[in-house]
Amino acid sequence: MAIPNLVIVKLGAGGSVNIYNYSGTTDVIADLAGWFNDGST
Repeated sequence: MAIPNLVIVKLGAGGSVNIYNYSGTTDVIADLAGWFNDGST
């Protein structure tokens, strides 16, 4: 069963995103819906 959720996250170094699971196992599906820039480009 897939349970959808929406988050806005700040990207890490080099544009990376880390996903952690505290305990047990899980499957992860991630979709990029859009992005914000810092206005410098």
